[in-house]
Amino acid sequence: MRRAILLVLLVLVGCGSTPEAAAPVPRVEVDPAAIREAWAKRTERLERLWARVTVVVDTVDEEGKPVKEQAEGHLQIEQPRGVSLTLGKLGENYLYLGSNDERYWWIDRVDSDRRYAVTGLHELITSRKAEALGVPVHPLELIEFMGIKPLPEDAEFVPGAEPGTIEVVRSLATGSLTWVLDAVTATPNRVVVKAPDGSVSISARHEAYQFARVRDDLRIRPRVPGRVVVEVPELSARVRIALYDPENKPIRSVAFDYDRLIRGLKIDQVRDLDAASSDAGNTEGYLP
Repeated sequence: MRRAILLVLLVLVGCGSTPEAAAPVPRVEVDPAAIREAWAKRTERLERLWARVTVVVDTVDEEGKPVKEQAEGHLQIEQPRGVSLTLGKLGENYLYLGSNDERYWWIDRVDSDRRYAVTGLHELITSRKAEALGVPVHPLELIEFMGIKPLPEDAEFVPGAEPGTIEVVRSLATGSLTWVLDAVTATPNRVVVKAPDGSVSISARHEAYQFARVRDDLRIRPRVPGRVVVEVPELSARVRIALYDPENKPIRSVAFDYDRLIRGLKIDQVRDLDAASSDAGNTEGYLP
């Protein structure tokens, strides 16, 4: 579970019913203004998002045997940079992925004898440091994965490689992200994150869209995916995240208070990825 926070490769296989060559599918016309309008309407009032989550991880152990793990927790987002994903069992949280305006972190207290945190500053993030964080996705990229962040001004809109789709491409600090949208509804159904070398690091599928409750105005009905299914090729892991009871209710500030979390959780080992003595390629070497 340590390295399996988030999300899964969708492979579309087409087969013809006759040996005749299929007629070429016309590429859809791209209207960036219409896409932005539809996106904004779907994500209205999602500057905050709270939901219960269940995470199921399918992977293999060191001997190649199938392993399935399940955990429950909560996802809390306060844009633009507040992220808190907590996971555990039987009401006890053991894993924390988070970020605030300044920094990101991963806290692990699965082993009571080795409670540790890995952290760094957003402004100093590199692809190597993101990899050293030990989880498949940077916390800020999690907001991108959920499809609730406003589309950036520099996003590129192009006809999709798949019939009936439009692609929205944007740059990330650790590579690039491509949304695959339904050409009619402009709803995201897939997202692909690529490393700087162009290789796919994560591919996710969105399913079962649902309405998120807006507490002070039930007439507004933003939509979020009920399931996010992700595959991380490098880890041979499939992660299924189910969201329940999503709403935009206020979130306690402690969820994004790194220093308070470190003290409250009694974390005794902290590795600062930005420290001069920290080797971002080494998964050990935590700094007390």
